[in-house]
Amino acid sequence: MEMIVPIAMAVSARYHFARVRIVPASLVMLANIIQKFEERIP
Repeated sequence: MEMIVPIAMAVSARYHFARVRIVPASLVMLANIIQKFEERIP
């Protein structure tokens, strides 16, 4: 049981860091897609 706790903490920390990185990246991608659509519309 004592071995599982640090592993779970490491996994959750890694997941949290990944989520923190993914959210801004996805927002930037969405902004770029919206800009492309707006440029196409005259």
